[in-house]
Amino acid sequence: MTHAIPTNMKISLFGNPDLPEDNMPHRLKSHLEDRFPDIHFVAEDPNELDLPVTDTDWVIIDCVRGIPKVMWL
Repeated sequence: MTHAIPTNMKISLFGNPDLPEDNMPHRLKSHLEDRFPDIHFVAEDPNELDLPVTDTDWVIIDCVRGIPKVMWL
């Protein structure tokens, strides 16, 4: 099963770029941009972010300690 990627799709990358245990989304950014050039990956601080007003799903990549595998929530 394949999914079409919407035009101008944006994915928020959370995490603290200064903390090794919390910066995985930021380290993946360039690889994700190379693999998915039609998606806009944005590093964002969730503490300074207003929730987006949109009628589409909000996609976030974050890392969490203690989760044994990749999860889709």
